[in-house]
Amino acid sequence: MLVTLNTSPSPSPFRARLSDLQRRYAARLPEHVRSIETLVDRWCENRHEDDWHALDRCVHNLIGTGGTYGLDEVSGVARLVARDLYALRSHLTPCAQMLDPSLAELRRVVAHTAARF
Repeated sequence: MLVTLNTSPSPSPFRARLSDLQRRYAARLPEHVRSIETLVDRWCENRHEDDWHALDRCVHNLIGTGGTYGLDEVSGVARLVARDLYALRSHLTPCAQMLDPSLAELRRVVAHTAARF
């Protein structure tokens, strides 16, 4: 049996669907970052466990969904935010000082990713 590769310039239906899903996901990324920032502010203000769990879940969802949609840079920077959050939780360092660099990088990556789609 002879197998031939499709070398046509048009994308396969799978690739077209994936691209559409990535585009829609990327359009929602800024909203995800705003949610994380809101949760950070709330947790830093009161240090309630419920707020911590919501924040942790939101960041880990971004790590996972970024990878699922093939947006490894988003996932990787979200991992940095998670690392900084865990470091922050074990210290009494002011939140802004500890999280500003990683959240700024996440905002930059998200803006770049959203602009690509």
